Amino acid sequence: MIFDYFLIVASGAVGAVGTFLMIHYLGFTTVRAACLATLLFIGLTWPIHHPFNTMMQAAFLGSSLVGMTDKSNLGWKRVLAASLLFSFFFLLLIPMIRALKGSVETASFLSSGIIYGLTRWSFQEPVNESPASPPR
Repeated sequence: MIFDYFLIVASGAVGAVGTFLMIHYLGFTTVRAACLATLLFIGLTWPIHHPFNTMMQAAFLGSSLVGMTDKSNLGWKRVLAASLLFSFFFLLLIPMIRALKGSVETASFLSSGIIYGLTRWSFQEPVNESPASPPR
């Protein structure tokens, strides 16, 4: 059971980072990179008869949406962190909100947004509020 969850998290990480690298280092367009990566992963895992096979494929698809971010917003390390957060959302929250259509897309958006917000908040320059300081 734990190994199955590890496979889902690993496929999510590979999906996000793989899509990100295909876009920014191989020159694919955003949507084509995500589609090609997902189709290749589904083609490679199709012959494997494993109970969590469809969940791994769905996690890869959702993480490829995380990997579609721009380089100026998130680097590959932050994309990896967002994919791990997405995998957490995917494993814990999506089974609870199956009635909500687009829950995979919502989880990928939330994970990217949370990581982007945390990195922007944590690396913000301190504000010098003394009245004698010149304006910037």
